[in-house]
Amino acid sequence: MKKGNPITREQVIGKFIAIVFHFDLPKDPKERFQERLVIIELQSGLRFSLQTEADVLTESSKFGTLYPYLDKTALHPVIEFDKEPNLRSPIKSIFIPYEWNNSMGLALENGFVLHEGFSSWDNCADFYLPDPMTIPKLVEFELPS
Repeated sequence: MKKGNPITREQVIGKFIAIVFHFDLPKDPKERFQERLVIIELQSGLRFSLQTEADVLTESSKFGTLYPYLDKTALHPVIEFDKEPNLRSPIKSIFIPYEWNNSMGLALENGFVLHEGFSSWDNCADFYLPDPMTIPKLVEFELPS
């Protein structure tokens, strides 16, 4: 995947998600499922993937490192700002769900969260209001300014 400059905190926090996309990865003929990437597009036009090729957190700084999604490939919209009222809340924070080191999620100010599914069978954008038992499993982190 092509990389641009790392995404800063100011580019994400307080911004609105415009569209959540799926990008279908090449299907393994032996498997019975289609792996996907979940791509976020903010209203500013910035796109990034919820899954990264390396660990999100850097050991030396404890800050997260995210890069824009620059590939010009066919994306399939799955959640849209105009159609999903719970998406109409600014991004409050970024987190790592369930200790998935190469994945991140977004928490909105209205309490809803967005991250990838749990398994290959559920490899989609999970958008929900977490219960009190789930919240400790969503570990917040910061992006550098």
